[in-house]
Amino acid sequence: VPGSVTVTDEDGDELAELAFAYDLACRSDVSPATRKLLVLENKAKHALRGTNRVQVGEREFAGGEFKADGFKKEEAVRKMAEARWQVLLGATAPAP
Repeated sequence: VPGSVTVTDEDGDELAELAFAYDLACRSDVSPATRKLLVLENKAKHALRGTNRVQVGEREFAGGEFKADGFKKEEAVRKMAEARWQVLLGATAPAP
């Protein structure tokens, strides 16, 4: 997903988190594609799994939901991933 790659240290543990997203789709219709946003830190892998968002009407959209996986004690990293998900959907402007 264009613009999805970031390197941060959201939890302040001096280990960088690499985040990136990708879509999986077979395009024969306009339904939302599967989207994954992965966050890698040291040997840990965290993920948001869901769908991208597509416009299905003049002011109507489908998709964009997600579920978090692997963020057990990583509240700051999960919050960063959820904020990135919204930015990649186009729901919010990216931080400067």
